[in-house]
Amino acid sequence: MMYWILTVMLSYGAVDVIEMKILSADSATPSVNFATESDCQDFLYKNKVVITEDLLIKFKNVNGMELTGFDYFCEVRYD
Repeated sequence: MMYWILTVMLSYGAVDVIEMKILSADSATPSVNFATESDCQDFLYKNKVVITEDLLIKFKNVNGMELTGFDYFCEVRYD
């Protein structure tokens, strides 16, 4: 079974660290699994501000590293 998930790539430039995180339930939605890429992109478009606020709260400063950038991706997974 194929499904789509929303992920985020976090960049911590001062120490040249890049991390990938799978977005889990947050204040925007209880589920972040999607049937199609279009559903994933639509969700991101409609909820980007809430998702970004949550992202900054959780990941802006991690282990003394300052977040310098991020990008969202809709990725396919197989069950």
